[in-house]
Amino acid sequence: MKSITIVTAFFDIGRSNYKAIPRTNEKYIAWFEHWARIRNRLIVYCGNQLVASRVKEIRKNFNLEEKTEVIIFEDLFAIEENLYKRLECVSKDYYFKNFRLIKNATSNIPEYDLINYLKSYFMNDAQKRFNLTTQIAWMDFGFNHGGALYPYPEDYDFEWSYDFGDKVTLFFLTPLDERPIFEIVRTLKPDCIMGCMFISPPNLVEELWLTFLQSAIELTNVGLIDDDQLVLLMSYRKNPTIFKLVESDWFLPLKSFGGSHMRTTNKSFSGKNLLRNLKQGMSKRIRIISYLIGNYKALIKQKGI
Repeated sequence: MKSITIVTAFFDIGRSNYKAIPRTNEKYIAWFEHWARIRNRLIVYCGNQLVASRVKEIRKNFNLEEKTEVIIFEDLFAIEENLYKRLECVSKDYYFKNFRLIKNATSNIPEYDLINYLKSYFMNDAQKRFNLTTQIAWMDFGFNHGGALYPYPEDYDFEWSYDFGDKVTLFFLTPLDERPIFEIVRTLKPDCIMGCMFISPPNLVEELWLTFLQSAIELTNVGLIDDDQLVLLMSYRKNPTIFKLVESDWFLPLKSFGGSHMRTTNKSFSGKNLLRNLKQGMSKRIRIISYLIGNYKALIKQKGI
């Protein structure tokens, strides 16, 4: 088994006001507290002293303050200012907005995309800042959504370790999406590479970040944006030799690779799923009709057609 340093981040990007899947800052703090007793060294990036103090207090309650580092970046958007401007520009573009099937997707929002794009940036910064020699794992601040898969917070009371080898480990949902990037961006479905957790050896975090950054820039160059899951897929296609892909499911890698004691939910949602599927099916039909009407109008306006 090899040691793992966990890197995560939380910045207020106004998500409580999102039309699609709104979440408050307090919900994210509660989700973090659910898994924060994990005994690994933890490096947290945030935007202000208030969040930093909350993080330190939570870890102190678990006697883990000596294994906790908090780094404050007061201006999230200055980290990669040019990239953020690219995201903003595309998000407002008439043709991009009409290209996407889901108009109010969170991944249409430049602030949301930027914070997700910076995951490997923070991993690389942590490695350089603290001269890390351990494996470096990204874990979302809201990992497990407060008990979606692992309902018992006490199960996190262990030091996670595992030998992930000499490549960047990405976890994907079956089947691995082989469609063209533009088609994945257009439909947004299904999810493929998981962004909630991935692991890198210390010598590859810089290459991971640079590969990701270049992929993100290339995506904006053709007038498209999406979240980190799509750009991780692009990064894998761009530089496959540094990656190892492992099939898994949401949040499951923690249990499968080093946390075998973790208890998972065992509830039946069959009735709720039926109703949810009916609602999603109706919403999908409405979106398709709206999409077709919008594109028909756009084509009518174009000259020479």
